[in-house]
Order: sequence, then C-alpha cells, then structure tokens
Amino acid sequence: MKAVGDYVLIEIEEITGVGGISIKNDGVGKCLSAPSLPEIEGKRILFDSHQKPREYDGLIILDKKYIMGVFEWMTLNYMNTYWKEC
Repeated sequence: MKAVGDYVLIEIEEITGVGGISIKNDGVGKCLSAPSLPEIEGKRILFDSHQKPREYDGLIILDKKYIMGVFEWMTLNYMNTYWKEC
C-alpha cells in the first residue's frame, strides 16, 4: 500500500515498557510512504498522536501536517530501552 497526495503511511511498532504494559500508538512510527515528503520514507518519525488518524491493517494514514519530526540518529530500539528505564 502507498499513500497519495499529502498523506503519510506509518507503521506502528508496539513498545513494551516496565511491568509489561504495551503502548501501541505513542506518536512514533516508521514512515512507509510519503509522496510529498520522500526524504522521510523509511525513517522513524514523531507525529501528533492526539489526532484521530485512519487505521488500516495495522497502519496509520495521517496528513503530513501532523508530522512533528524525523529521527535521524535515534533508532526505535534505543527508544524502547529509554522508555523501559523511565
């Protein structure tokens, strides 16, 4: 599946924190498709999770205006470790 126009397709990975609590949509995911922002495809992004995005088959479809940042240096595994320590 590919996004079209100003939409971004995001894959969300489940993060398990201390005590085994799973967090699915914490505003971080991997950009799978972004036709109007091809430079962020394949990168971890931070998005406004307070919006009501569309979900399809475990993927989030969101307007690009809700993208808040791109992680250039931090992997999701590092973030998982960080959140487990908090």
